[in-house]
Amino acid sequence: MFARAPHRAFASEAGLAVLVQQRYLAEPAETCETPFDLGWTEIAAVLERVPDGLDRADTIAFVDAWANSGRGLLLAVRSAVLPEADVILMNADHPAAGTVPPQTVRPFRFAQCLHRPPMLGRYS
Repeated sequence: MFARAPHRAFASEAGLAVLVQQRYLAEPAETCETPFDLGWTEIAAVLERVPDGLDRADTIAFVDAWANSGRGLLLAVRSAVLPEADVILMNADHPAAGTVPPQTVRPFRFAQCLHRPPMLGRYS
């Protein structure tokens, strides 16, 4: 997504992580049996934000400048998929990156949660 890649991407909420992953599936989500891990962690750090209203090129330039500056651990970028949520970039080269706790994960499968609800016919 961005030109320089010493960062890791997270989502500000689980729903956004699922939607973003769904965009990249090679098959319809409701039939996708590929196992994924949905993870989360708590990071105690000041969050910088990419200014709203930048075009794609300016957003990439902002992220690259942020990553190269080393001025912060986390950067929020408004999601194009769900603008009410953020993609959170973590600068893996930042000295505090080693203090981020490991993620807690649980299994996630699209086919298990995006099937046709059994009661849909009864109540529609």
